Amino acid sequence: IKINNTEPALSVSEVIKLETVGNKALINQISKIIRYDKQLYILTQVPQNGVFIFSDNGVFNCKIPKGRANNELLYPMDIALDESTGNLLVLDLYRAVKVFSATGKYKKLINLDIPLFHLEHMRNDDLVFYSSNIAKNTHNFYCYDQDRKLKGLYKNLYKGKPYLFSDILTKLNPDSLFVHSVFSDTIYLYRPEYKSLQPFFIMDYGGKGVNENISELNDVGSHLQYAQKNNRYIGLQIAYYHNKKLFFSFSRGKADYWAVFSEADNRLTAYEKLFDELPNHYGLTGHAAEHVIYAYDIPWLKKHFEKHPPGTEQGKRIEAMCANEDDNPIIVFAKFS
Repeated sequence: IKINNTEPALSVSEVIKLETVGNKALINQISKIIRYDKQLYILTQVPQNGVFIFSDNGVFNCKIPKGRANNELLYPMDIALDESTGNLLVLDLYRAVKVFSATGKYKKLINLDIPLFHLEHMRNDDLVFYSSNIAKNTHNFYCYDQDRKLKGLYKNLYKGKPYLFSDILTKLNPDSLFVHSVFSDTIYLYRPEYKSLQPFFIMDYGGKGVNENISELNDVGSHLQYAQKNNRYIGLQIAYYHNKKLFFSFSRGKADYWAVFSEADNRLTAYEKLFDELPNHYGLTGHAAEHVIYAYDIPWLKKHFEKHPPGTEQGKRIEAMCANEDDNPIIVFAKFS
């Protein structure tokens, strides 16, 4: 690994400030963003758990209402997009997928048999899920294909307490999906015609990983503490693939890195900082074409700029967007430096 401690892993190419329209459009921390056909579909984190639709220049369009009716949401866990129809799919209260139009109009309901936490949509209407079953302490991946039955894809060897990590399903295009877990050293590829997972990237930590005895772990906290104490690597926390480059984040001991592996020259570079003039961000919220997407809350950015005044025109422009701490988050689109 080549360690780069001077340059950032990503360069900012576009910044969008989400419109704040009173309480109806006021959102808290963002969990996931999908950019498609000049719109931004946004899922917010617990406890708000809301689904919002903005234009891709940040203008508020609508919020899917909360409630118990079919056209309302109780507790949305994840969102996905069907590119063939433009429909938005929402995984609601663990056991139902509700389908909405691009304008937020309810269309249909898909009931599921077990609690599910993450969702992605593939061509041919395949749905891929991640499940963390609290009652049975199982943490597995499933496919819901045209037969309309849940079929096991990947049995996680970890048997401890339930956990929730985002970015474990990474849709590359309508035909390709990454499946990866912090408890595995392999990134798997799912394609609808396979109906199974294929190893795509295998991470070799030279005997310094922590996943060799994963079935013996009781909880995620002890897993991370062991890695920090013994200066070992944990599994990937995000993974995005574009133009034969793999972007991912990992930790060794107490240090966090953002890495780019280039297939063209078989080179892995690990960066100590994510951006110039922006704070390091540990939660990727999405990607679109050649860009990865991060969401920054304004109070966080405001405090950062108070300690680290920006020196570039781009940094000063972002700082100017942070005048009102009560405004909605700022969305950053970035690509490999």
